[in-house]
Amino acid sequence: MRKNRSEYPATAESRKDSDLTYQIAEYTTDPVHLTNAEAVELSYDKRRSIVGSVSAALADKVHLDLLSAWIGGAETTKAAKVDRATVLDLARQLNLQDIPQTGRCLLLTADQYAELLRSLTDTESNAFIQSADAQAGTVGKLYGFDVYQRSGLGSDAVGALAWQRDCVSRALGATELFTDDRNPLNISKGNPGLKPSFTNSFRLFYNDYMQKYQQAIMINLSYQNTRNSISSMVTY
Repeated sequence: MRKNRSEYPATAESRKDSDLTYQIAEYTTDPVHLTNAEAVELSYDKRRSIVGSVSAALADKVHLDLLSAWIGGAETTKAAKVDRATVLDLARQLNLQDIPQTGRCLLLTADQYAELLRSLTDTESNAFIQSADAQAGTVGKLYGFDVYQRSGLGSDAVGALAWQRDCVSRALGATELFTDDRNPLNISKGNPGLKPSFTNSFRLFYNDYMQKYQQAIMINLSYQNTRNSISSMVTY
């Protein structure tokens, strides 16, 4: 970078990139035996249910190992607890290092998340909760951090984890599923991006008996919603 350049044309410079070597781990799951009777006679698609649950467990294992690796090589800061002042001081440290303001993330355990909420005033807590983005997986935004929460950060990890998205290197990979081609006229292939299905049910029941009129009143309301509903797709 030059100020008040006097020589033209400017000399082009080149930037040399150094190679970074990563040790890529491979994760595999044990096969699950599914009989023909289970595949045909059950009232639900057990094959897809197994694939969904195994894929979710595999992803959780990869996430925990990744968190352990991150925490093992991260710069540590001692704090008695994670509260509003701790997050503010964390933002200050990133500011001193000229870390970009955007893309900052903070991952808390369930206990730390509850601790953080208790340290906020009612107004701050309402603003924090309203800034949550369910689609992005964040539980709130505080001092420039997109805050995430999970039950724990691994057996050896007890602290919170903060990072900036552009400062993280990523390895490309995918979940691969075996293809069942025993019947060439009906080849079955799993979906590597399949997510587990969750069903939320709501039921409201009310009953009353009016002794004066000897009449009974019963009201029953029910609602059910399935998230990530699993279905089959046939390609001809």
